[in-house]
Amino acid sequence: MQNDSSLGDWRPGARRQQKQLAAFTRAQKEKLLHLRTVLMNSISEVARDSRADTGSHSAIGTHNGDAGSDA
Repeated sequence: MQNDSSLGDWRPGARRQQKQLAAFTRAQKEKLLHLRTVLMNSISEVARDSRADTGSHSAIGTHNGDAGSDA
């Protein structure tokens, strides 16, 4: 049997299910966009803070062998 999408879904309640799914999908999209914005703001803030911190604190630790010490 061949699936003909031009006939649509003939089952009772199918339209309502599609509308509910569309509303759910829209809500999920909005939530994801909000979370993406929050994540990007957080990443930007961390990057800005790391550029502003010019002290001796490094994100990467120095191994004793790399420091040239015999300790």
